[in-house]
Order: sequence, then structure tokens, then C-alpha cells
Amino acid sequence: MSIGRTLAVGAILLLMTLSLASANVVVASERTVLDPDFVTGTMEREDGYQTIDETLETVFESAVESDGASTDSAAGPALMSAVADRAVTPAYVQQQTEANVYRGYTFLHGERENLTLAVDTEPVVANVSEAVEASVRNRSLADQIASSSATDSDTPLNPERLANLTAGPEQYRTAKAEFRDDLRGRIVDRLARQAFGTASDDERLALVIDDYDPDAYTDAEKDRMVDERESEIRAAFAERIRTTREDELDRRLDAQLDVLRNETTPTPTAEDNVTVATTRLQNVLVTGLTTEMSYETFDAEYTAAKADLATALGSRAESQLRSDVPARISLTENLTQADRQQLQRASTAVQVVDGLSIAFPLLGLALVALLWWLTRSLETVALGTGFSLLGVGLPTYALAEAAARRLPTLLPPAPDPSVQPVFDLVVAFATRTLDVLGSQSLALSVLGLLLVIAGLLLRYEYVTLDSLRSA
Repeated sequence: MSIGRTLAVGAILLLMTLSLASANVVVASERTVLDPDFVTGTMEREDGYQTIDETLETVFESAVESDGASTDSAAGPALMSAVADRAVTPAYVQQQTEANVYRGYTFLHGERENLTLAVDTEPVVANVSEAVEASVRNRSLADQIASSSATDSDTPLNPERLANLTAGPEQYRTAKAEFRDDLRGRIVDRLARQAFGTASDDERLALVIDDYDPDAYTDAEKDRMVDERESEIRAAFAERIRTTREDELDRRLDAQLDVLRNETTPTPTAEDNVTVATTRLQNVLVTGLTTEMSYETFDAEYTAAKADLATALGSRAESQLRSDVPARISLTENLTQADRQQLQRASTAVQVVDGLSIAFPLLGLALVALLWWLTRSLETVALGTGFSLLGVGLPTYALAEAAARRLPTLLPPAPDPSVQPVFDLVVAFATRTLDVLGSQSLALSVLGLLLVIAGLLLRYEYVTLDSLRSA
């Protein structure tokens, strides 16, 4: 072979190696980061949709908490919990994400002129009423009445005691008994304060000193003794009231129960269904605590009132969403002209890669044909092509495998633990892309090795063209 032809063969093999290396990278890109099926498949395989769902839950919770001043105590937590935990599901996130991924890639690959990304909110709105209802039904009673007037710390009505009403028949009776004992104690304390205030020093001291003789002490001594034994005297007044005025205490207790019930059970006259349902629930609780209502009756009325509140909150949440949130939210509507130009440049670049993914393999085949035309030697074509494939495949395979193994350890941890799952998802995308590149390079190496073996067999005449033709 002449020097000129040898140089030509060398140039062809160099170009072949470069074209194969370029084709390997470009085709791997087309099979991974530029393939919507690869993106959605990786998202599903790596629980990416669950990660997005959890991120959206955090966003919803933060948004509702930041708007807490304008969100009523009943609807706010219920709406936050329902939308975050039930209305926005991983299945919904996957559906919307995949739809936008495919829209985005059809634009990048030039199959549509304009990029339109949007989120369909109808599934969320359709689920929110049921989700809010379930959230309200599952909330504890203490949370349900946390902001009602029945939770004033200066009264014996408190969330813990009211919550005990719904825990069962025994707890219901215990809560009612403790409430009455507490209220009776408050009445006794008030009467004891009145008695102490109107009694003379002699009357006060006579309660705590046996055979008390008022003439045995001066007024100054009496004042000093009253001051020293005030708590004991007050306790003595309270005990005397309990033992000598029991019927009066019963009447006062009944009157106090009536007053408390009338003050904390307003008639639900508001047009707002949520207010009506909340008032009804409060009335049931206070009535159960302050009357002789049986547990069976209380439980039935409480269950019905809570169901009404859940339905009212669910309906209002759905109504608010339908009025405040459009059925379809465009993610690209507010893009600036500069943003659109940048996206257009990205689309142009992707389409160039699309073209190169066809051009480079065709160029490689053309160079193989040119090598055959120039040498008319099958062994030269086999050896040259085989070594080119090995020269591309083996180094790329080794680098891709090493990078895939070391990538998770090379990247620093996320600055915020809450976004660590997003970091992990990015690493998973990169690792899977390197895996595809590595497996593709390994296939090229195997093909190259087979061609080299075939070329050697031809060169050393273990296999001849005549034998191949006869076979």
C-alpha cells in the first residue's frame, strides 16, 4: 500500500473514531435526557413523583400557615391538611408532570411551534370537598373547639374536658361529674370569700380556735391572728358552707349551669353554613356537659353535628377553590420575551442534536464504505472499524462506570435537609444517564472486539472469503 493510501486510511480511521465517539454521546443523550419516556420512567422508578408531592404539601402548609390571620380556625387547618395530604396525590402529580414533560419535549424536538405548559386543577377541586370532610371528621375534638368561646381558661369549660365527653360512656359520666364538682367548688369559694369579707374578726377566729373568748384578746391581737391564719379561716368558711348550705349549693349550681349554657349556646341564626354548624357543635358539647343528657343521645347529636360541620367546610373549601383557582393554570403564560427566546434557542439546540444523532452514525457508515472502497480489503475494514469501536467504547465505558459510582459521594449534601430528596433525584437522573452511556459503550466495545477477531481470522487465513462464500 502506498504512503498516500496509508495516510488516507489513517485519516479515515481517525475520522471514524471521532464520528463514533460523537455518535455514542449524541445517541446516549437522545436515549436519556432528551427522551421524555426516560425522564418519566426515572421519575417513577426513583419515587420522584412522591418527592414532588411531599414538596407541594410543604408549600401548601406554609401558604396556609402564612395566611393564618385571614383563615378561620375551623376551615384553615382542615383545608391545609386535606389539600396537602389527600387532594393533591402522587397519582395526580404524576399525571400532571408527565403531561407537561411530553408537551415540553414535543416543543424542544420541534414538533410544536409554541411551548404551552399547564396544570389542570379540576382533579384537586373535585377531591377537595371529600378530602376536607374526611380531615374534619378525623380531627380531635380539642382541635375542633380550640377557638370557641367555650374554651375560656377562666371557666371550667376547657378542650380537654369537652374532648373527654366523646371518649366513651364512662369518660362521659366522669367528665360531667368532674365539671359539676369544679363548678360547685367555684361557687363555694365565691360564697366563702363573701362570708370572710362580711364576718367580724371574732366570727373569723371562732371558726379556727376552740372555745374562743373574744374578751381574751385586744383588737390588735385579733387583727394579727386573722392575718396569720387567713387561709385556715377561709377554708373553715368553705367547709361550713359545704356542710350547712347543701341545698342552697344545689340551687346555685343549677342556676349557674343554666347561665353558662345560655351564654355559650347561642341560637345559630347566621346564613353561613359553617358558622351554623360550628355553633350547633358547640351547643351539643355544652348541653351534654351541663344537662342530664344521656351518653347515647349526646353521642348521636355530636356525631350528626360534626358531620354537618365537615360537610359545610368541604362545600365551602370547594366553592372557594372554584372561585379563586382557575380550572387550568398556565405555567408559560407570563413568560417574558427573553424567556421565550431562550427556550427557542434550547429547542434549536435540541433539534441540532436530533440531526446529529442521525448524521454521525451515517457518517460512520460512510467512512466504513470509503475504507472498503479505498483498500478493497475486508480484513482492513474489519480491523480498522473494530479498533475504532474499541477505542471509543472501552474508555467511555470505564469513565461512565467510574463516574456513576463516585457521583453520589462527590456532590455535597443539600444545604437544607428538606430539599435533600430533590438532590437525590438529580443524582439518580445523572447516574441513570451514565449507566445508559456505559452500557451503550460496552455494546460498542463488544462489537469492536468481534470485528477485530474477524479481521485477525481473515488476516491469518483461518477464515477465507472463499470459505465464507461456500458457507
